[in-house]
Amino acid sequence: ATSNNAQIITMGARVIGAELAKDIADKWLASSFDPKGASASNVDALNKLDAAG
Repeated sequence: ATSNNAQIITMGARVIGAELAKDIADKWLASSFDPKGASASNVDALNKLDAAG
């Protein structure tokens, strides 16, 4: 989420226990996009495409 502005998270129910899943989700929800991150130019390009329709 911090490098590519992702708004999706997936976890395997048979791989990750409930408590670990909650911890991962809490940390993921608390994170925010870093506009100076490695993927910022890619995110900008996608945002421009979205805005252009």
